[in-house]
Amino acid sequence: MINKLNVVAAAVLAVGIHGSALATSIVPGQTELKGSPEALREFLHPRENRVSLSAQAEETAYSDIAIVSLVVSTKEKELAQSIEANGTLRDSIRKTMLAAGVSEEKINNSKFSSSPQYGWLGKKPASFEVVNRMAIEISTEAQLKAIAQITDQYEEVSLSGTEFKHSGKDAFMKQVKEKALAKIKDQQKLYEGQLNVQLTPVAFYDQNVGFRATQGASQIEEVVVTAQRSRESFVDSARSKSSFTSGRTFDEVKYTANITVEFKVVPK
Repeated sequence: MINKLNVVAAAVLAVGIHGSALATSIVPGQTELKGSPEALREFLHPRENRVSLSAQAEETAYSDIAIVSLVVSTKEKELAQSIEANGTLRDSIRKTMLAAGVSEEKINNSKFSSSPQYGWLGKKPASFEVVNRMAIEISTEAQLKAIAQITDQYEEVSLSGTEFKHSGKDAFMKQVKEKALAKIKDQQKLYEGQLNVQLTPVAFYDQNVGFRATQGASQIEEVVVTAQRSRESFVDSARSKSSFTSGRTFDEVKYTANITVEFKVVPK
């Protein structure tokens, strides 16, 4: 009898809380609760009071690494001659960059491709072109100047792209996360003091954490990739386009973190 009374009391209380969403049917020897899945869940497992606090943080760093891509294209009447000329030119570029302080493992070649060049008449190729791409990782302006001199010196070498990187990425990613979390902790202390409650963290979300080049950096990189060969050096060319940056330098990288922490609210 006591157990049946307890069940009836609980059912009545649930109906009072959820209105018509939950109903009970009492049959001798059997108790049944009816209602929507959400109403039943609330009745059996009441939700805790929770609140979410969010904060965003930003940090600006400066790239200290650039990966420069060069295209080496040679054309000769015979395929073997074109391959040999291409290899000789790439060896010369490698020696120049080694002398500029670039280590061997930071100079990479892609697999070469050859294509026959046909004349106006006849089926026999008039010449063979061999194309190879070199990716060179540099970290100083002197090394950048060495690449500029190579592209100015050889008609067979052209600049196809430049990618800027920041070697301190991991440290800055951690820094922006800590900065965003510190802002959330400040909010937590404020609400706890003003509302006389205790906030206990139970979950967090940090999907919006990453980095990107600033607008100025992106524009300069686009200029570098699409620019045609000229007799001015690559360094001077980049500097002459500085008006695109609107006060920002070409090597800026912005790190951002947007973090949300969910707290359980407990009255003090």
